[in-house]
Amino acid sequence: MPTSIEEPSWEIGNIVRTEAAAAPRQANLLATLVHIVLGSVSSLFAYVQTRFSARGGGQPAGSGIARRAVSTKAAAKLLAMEAAPANSIDYAMMRRCIELSKETPKGELPFAALVSQDGRVLAESNNSVVRDCDVSRHAELIALSNVQNVTGSRRLRGCTLYTTVEPCPMCSFAIRETGIGRVVYAIRSQVMGGHSRWSILDDHQLNRAMPVYFAPPPEIVADFCVAEAEKVWKDRHPLMWRMIKARGCLGRAP
Repeated sequence: MPTSIEEPSWEIGNIVRTEAAAAPRQANLLATLVHIVLGSVSSLFAYVQTRFSARGGGQPAGSGIARRAVSTKAAAKLLAMEAAPANSIDYAMMRRCIELSKETPKGELPFAALVSQDGRVLAESNNSVVRDCDVSRHAELIALSNVQNVTGSRRLRGCTLYTTVEPCPMCSFAIRETGIGRVVYAIRSQVMGGHSRWSILDDHQLNRAMPVYFAPPPEIVADFCVAEAEKVWKDRHPLMWRMIKARGCLGRAP
């Protein structure tokens, strides 16, 4: 019990001083908690926005092989990769490729590809999926394999691949592993393309993570002689081509 009138006043003063000293600490603690909560919400929002930034979803952020997001940065990157100028050799090689697609055997779709070096054709091929009953027998893979057999080398750094249709992801991985220097294609594949749909041909993470196996991205020339290449499909399979175009599988946007 207090022994004098001064003692309660002294105790009350201590309580007031203690509460006053604790107030700043409590305010700092509250500010810290608010900062943490806001940071967590911001991170969650950024994750969700990145996760679903591509049409229809996409791969998790950080994935090197992901569906191309519709963004200014991605568009600029795509345009930069396609800015490589064509030359007279490119026209001659692509026209040969288009003629080759016209010669595709009955039952096969008119895919054709060839590999050249210094203006000389090293190998060329059509699709052989139906004839060989083998889904891996794409024109690009056959042409690349034939060149490797001819040169005795897995690496094709000084070569150019020409193909009437944008390489699919399967072919694109093989192209990157050969280290081929240039890829020139005519018809885009907005659904299956290893360049315009999936970032494989122009993905830098592959060669950074596994430089022993994957070379840096090749120079890319897209939409080259596209009208002539599309005409082959239209003339050969008019009804099928209309369906393909309607579904947006191949070709330029209507």
